[in-house]
Amino acid sequence: MDPVEGGGEEDSLGEILGSLHLGDESEIEDANDHDRSVLDQTTDSQPQDASFFLHDLSVEEPTASFPINYSLYKSTAVECERKGWNIRHYGLEESTEEEKWKYEQETRRHEMYRELLHPRSEKPEPSRSVSLLDATMATLHRIQEENRGRSFLDCEDGERPAIFHGLFMNEEVRARVDMLEYLGNEEWGAVKINTEKFSLRDSKHFALAFSVYVVKKCGVRVTKAATVYGNAQFRKGMEASRFFKREDVSAQIFGQGGSLQMLEGSSEESKSVAHVLLVTSQDDPPPVIVETSCKKCQFFESCHTRDLRHSIWELKGIQGQKLRELARITKEIEELPGTVELSPAHEIIRQSVNSSIPYINHQKLGETLNAIVYPCFYLDFETIAPVFPWIEGTGPLKTMVFQYSLHRKTSQGEIQHLEYLADPNIDWREHLLQHLLEALGK
Repeated sequence: MDPVEGGGEEDSLGEILGSLHLGDESEIEDANDHDRSVLDQTTDSQPQDASFFLHDLSVEEPTASFPINYSLYKSTAVECERKGWNIRHYGLEESTEEEKWKYEQETRRHEMYRELLHPRSEKPEPSRSVSLLDATMATLHRIQEENRGRSFLDCEDGERPAIFHGLFMNEEVRARVDMLEYLGNEEWGAVKINTEKFSLRDSKHFALAFSVYVVKKCGVRVTKAATVYGNAQFRKGMEASRFFKREDVSAQIFGQGGSLQMLEGSSEESKSVAHVLLVTSQDDPPPVIVETSCKKCQFFESCHTRDLRHSIWELKGIQGQKLRELARITKEIEELPGTVELSPAHEIIRQSVNSSIPYINHQKLGETLNAIVYPCFYLDFETIAPVFPWIEGTGPLKTMVFQYSLHRKTSQGEIQHLEYLADPNIDWREHLLQHLLEALGK
């Protein structure tokens, strides 16, 4: 269906746009008159095929199954197909408080990037009453207006029209795109913002490529791609915009053999979206596999039985090949035959499991305790490494101690406790060191 044509459709879109809290439309000069975007600076010769030039913006009705987002794609195509199947059918565990905090902080840095470099950009704010499909339709409506030269922005000083956190869904795939930047001639550039990273180690940029894949499926003409990450050379006190580094990655996304081509492959290719859709939509899950990462998976018990007392995953540091070799015999340490060779460290674990007696090296323990000189101290401390530096002159992810707890024990057995908690409103580092030295009697 076409979400932007027909009088009745326009009326319903007006209601959707209102509930999304989108800004008013403004007339500006033809978007083609703007200077070319930063996205274009290094990719003039980038090959493009006809599939990128789609003019009919469309959204298909979703199926009953949970749609594929990048997290689900990654779980299936990179980690474990059975895990992906389980997630699609049963869902993920609720995010931890740490995961929620990290997401919140990254979202705030997205907003800072927007305010500094794209202050007039559009950012849809869907209410809970708006479905993902309706949100997609509204975003596509804005895109088509831009393509027609009816911009929803009053851009000045060459700033490009842009959409932050646009929602897109087509058939069984969905994505929230960090930023779409209008390039003119009905072309758009996709931007991935990840300021927890300070280098481009991911040569394939699959997260960004997946967003491009979904947006293209919705009929948007995406021809460029860039990634934004943190500048390791940034220091508190510099102009805030220098915290962000931006690099064009169009060649890695759109080029021959690039990540987008992998995603668009047939269902027989393991990295393709078609393969992930096929695998996760089956009635029965894929076969169980054995990997060292299984132990941390939320579906560990359902894959490897629920009544393991001491599984072979408890053999700390075991390599994948050895783990699979043992799993072909048993997944329970107690059931390993004595003829199975283990490393010295793993043999200690097996003996402790079989005897139900903890292993203690009395000789080494005695030597260590006898070497203690009184008064002795036990120091426990906490650190923080903020992505955006807090203290003047410090850089991103600078690890700083902000709290400690110190116990002092004399030869007579007397115990004294001292502690310190930093004041976040000042540069506490020197004060903490002075306090600790005094506590140590230095």
